[in-house]
Order: sequence, then C-alpha cells, then structure tokens
Amino acid sequence: MDVSIVIPYYERPEELMNLLNTLDSLDREGIEIETIVVADASPIPNEQALLNQHASLGLQFLHNNQNMGPGFSRNRGVQHADGRYLWFIDSDIEIPNPNILKNLITELNASPKRLAVGGTWESEAGIPLATRAKRLPSFYVVNEKVPISKDYADELDRLTSGNFFMERANFIASGGYDSALRTNEDEEFCMRLQKVLDGHFFQNERTLACHTLSEKGRDTGFLACHDPVRYFKVKYLTRLNLMKRYASWRLLLLPFLEVISVLLYVKDTRAGRLHSGRIKLSSDSRSSHLTFTLISALNVGSFFLSFALFFLPSPFQARREPPVSSHPPIEPILEEELQPCPL
Repeated sequence: MDVSIVIPYYERPEELMNLLNTLDSLDREGIEIETIVVADASPIPNEQALLNQHASLGLQFLHNNQNMGPGFSRNRGVQHADGRYLWFIDSDIEIPNPNILKNLITELNASPKRLAVGGTWESEAGIPLATRAKRLPSFYVVNEKVPISKDYADELDRLTSGNFFMERANFIASGGYDSALRTNEDEEFCMRLQKVLDGHFFQNERTLACHTLSEKGRDTGFLACHDPVRYFKVKYLTRLNLMKRYASWRLLLLPFLEVISVLLYVKDTRAGRLHSGRIKLSSDSRSSHLTFTLISALNVGSFFLSFALFFLPSPFQARREPPVSSHPPIEPILEEELQPCPL
C-alpha cells in the first residue's frame, strides 16, 4: 500500500461526499491508496452507498462510540492504515487539483528535511489565498493570507492538519497526535515533530487544497461557541500546557507577550493580512479587535497562575503528558500494533 488517507469526521455529511468525489477524480496511476474515515460519535448517512460509489478509494469506516476529538480519530485511523505515506485530510476540504497526490509525493521527497507537505487555501471575494499559520508571542495562532502564484513556495514551522502529507514511519517515530488535547492538537504535533525529527514543513501552489470552512461541526453562537466559559477555559489551559512543554520561559513574561500579541493582531488585521473568513465573531473588524483585546486582558489577569505554573507541575496538563525530553504516547493499542515500517 502506497498512501493511506485518514479523514476525521464529525457532522459534515455533504462535505464528506464532496471530498470523496474529488478524491475519486485524482490521478492515481501507479499509486495504491486506501481511505479511512473515522466517525467521531457522528453517524454517516448512506454509508453503504458511499462504499459502493467509491470502491476505487479502498474506503472503510471506523466509528468512535463517544466523541474523542480529531487527534484521537487520526491516531485510530493510522492504527488501521497500511500505507507508506499518511495523508490527513479534514472533511471540509475539497481537492480541485487532480494531480495533487503525485505532487505531494514529489515535494515530500524533494528534501530530507521536509517533515510534511500540503497546506490549504481559502477563498476571499472569489480569490484563492494560501493559509500560512503565524504563532503570536503569546502562543496564539492566527492565519495569514498569501497570494498564490506558480512560483509560490513556503517553508513553515507549522502546517494545517486539514491537508497534511507525511511518511508513516515519521508519524510513528514522533508518537502521533496527543489525543488528550481537545484543541490545538495539530499545533502540538507540529512542534513535537520538529523537536523529535528536526525539520520543517512545506507548501506550494502544487500541494494546496481548498478549505471550504464549513460551519458544521464547529461551535457557533455567542463569541462563536455554545459554551464560551468552557471554550475559552480549554483554549487557555491548552495554551499554557504547550508553553510549559515547549517554551516555559514565556510563562514568566506572559502579560507582556499578551500586549505585544494584541498589537500585532490589530496591525495585521488592519493591513488585511489575516483571513477574514476565520474572524467569525463579527464582520466588524473593530468588534473583533475589542473581543480579542478583552480576552487577552483577562489572560493578563492570570499572570500569577502562569508564574506558578513555571515553577510547579501543572494541574492543567493533558493526561499522560511526558517529560519534555520525550513525547506524548499515542493510544495504547497503537503502541502495540504500530511498528516502524521499512521504507
């Protein structure tokens, strides 16, 4: 098996059908593939019809009995994968480029330093713009928009998991996704890949896929979430956790980093450098600035928490978090069944 496609799925039946249709249109000559859809406690309508319609994709469905999050779902998909390469695709991705699979293989093997290739573009006013993640000093991540040309190419510190192509052996060597994280699991995975394997991520015009930014399966409502208190608690504690693991010195400077991050965010937004489709709080950029400033101001007020976390073991760290010198294990069943494969 050459390529195993792993798709975490949650409440997006129409988007999944569109994705499978675009995968069916790929140029796969000489490439053997399998496609594993992991339904995260979310039923898939017409499952048997999809199996019949997309038989050439080697389609199979796995079902989590309870909602476990995208990291767990991707790990479980890998548990059932046999391919030399892993291609992680989110269910709201569309792939208009029929040559992308061959391009991904070519670009990944173009340099031994490339840990993964892929990336996404999003449409603004009908214009496709590449998405480039930018980590602010406070460890929040915003998404810059970049014009796409035939010469466009980017070496990155982080690559979206929406379209993420890598060697299976490297996935196993890094330990897989930390399934204890319910958010920012892709951010943590990229940081750990770089720490363990020492490389970078890459995207260019030939490797990008379209991110349709479906609202299904996402939080909506006040402040773009059903439960604002829980949502921001999880986001904030996850951010502290990642700081503790990878840049603990930032905890001591967090209030100052918050202020700097707010200024950078406002500057980038006013300059039109950020994807507007991701600013879901309001179409009014001033409202977005105010909300982001308010959230950061609340974070500054927790300076004492971050200061204590620098010196003490964190009570908020994800379960099974390892020492900084190692990496979080993937699900126990993966550790038993996944073995490095010869390339």
